Amino acid sequence: MSATFYKQLQKDVEHVAVSAGKLLTRYQKNAKIVVQKDIGDFATTADIASETLITDFIRHKYPGHSLLAEEGGLTDNHSDYVWIIDPLDGTKEYARGVKEYNCLIAIEHNKNLIVGVIQRNGLDELYSAARSQGAKKDGKTIHVSSVSDIKLSHVGYHLPVGLPPFERSKVEKHFSLLKDLTFACYRLRPSWDDAKSLGYVASGILEAHIISAELSNKWHDVAAGLLLVEEAGGQVTHLDGGALSPHDMSRGFLASNGLLHDELLEIIRKELL
Repeated sequence: MSATFYKQLQKDVEHVAVSAGKLLTRYQKNAKIVVQKDIGDFATTADIASETLITDFIRHKYPGHSLLAEEGGLTDNHSDYVWIIDPLDGTKEYARGVKEYNCLIAIEHNKNLIVGVIQRNGLDELYSAARSQGAKKDGKTIHVSSVSDIKLSHVGYHLPVGLPPFERSKVEKHFSLLKDLTFACYRLRPSWDDAKSLGYVASGILEAHIISAELSNKWHDVAAGLLLVEEAGGQVTHLDGGALSPHDMSRGFLASNGLLHDELLEIIRKELL
C-alpha cells in the first residue's frame, strides 16, 4: 500500500484522537467507574465514551478494518489493517483528578506498525508518526537526542508492579538494575506514563526509556509510542536485545536514541537476564 494511504490514515487518527481528548476533558469531573477489572484497575464512563467515539469513526470510514480496543477487545474482520486503541491511558490517575493523560491509537498493516498517535491532554500535545514518514509533535518534526555519553544521559524507567502474579525475586532484580543505572547515567526519571516518556525519547528530552516486563501493560499502552521513537530516528528492542515483536509484552522494551542502546542493554543484561 502506498505511503499516501498511510498519510491519510495518520491524518484520520490525529483527528479522532484530538476529538477523543476533548471528550475526556469534558467527562473527567463526573466520570464514574463502570467496570472493576481487579483490586485497583477499572474502566470509567469516560473510557467507554472515548472508545465508542473512536470505534464509531473507524466503523464508518474503514468498516473492513479490524479493531483491538482496550475495553471492547478484538473485532476481527480478517483485515490486513488493525487499529490498536487505548481510549484513556492513565485511567487510575484520571479518576483521581490528574490532568495529564493520553488517548493512544496505532495502526498495524500486515502485523507491522504503520501509524502511531499520542494525544496528551493537560498539556494539549499531539505526537504523531507514520512509517517511513518521520515523527512530529504538534506538526513540527522531532528527533531523538544526539547524546552519546551515558554519563550525560537522562533515562526513563517504568517501575515493575509489586503485586501478584509477579515473582518478588524478579521485582528485586529491577531495583538492582535501578541502582546500576543510577551510577551509570546522569539522571533516572521513573514514570508510570510510558506514552509521555516515549514522547520524551522521540523529542530528545530523554535518551532512553525502559519498560519492565513485570508490568500489567498491554500492547495498546506502548504501540504508538514505540513507533514514534523509531520514526524519530531512535531504536527499539526488547530488553534481551531482540528485535521488536508486536504484541509481545513478556520481554519488556528499551527505547533509546540508538547511540546508547548497546551500552544500556549490557547494563540491563547483567541484572535481568
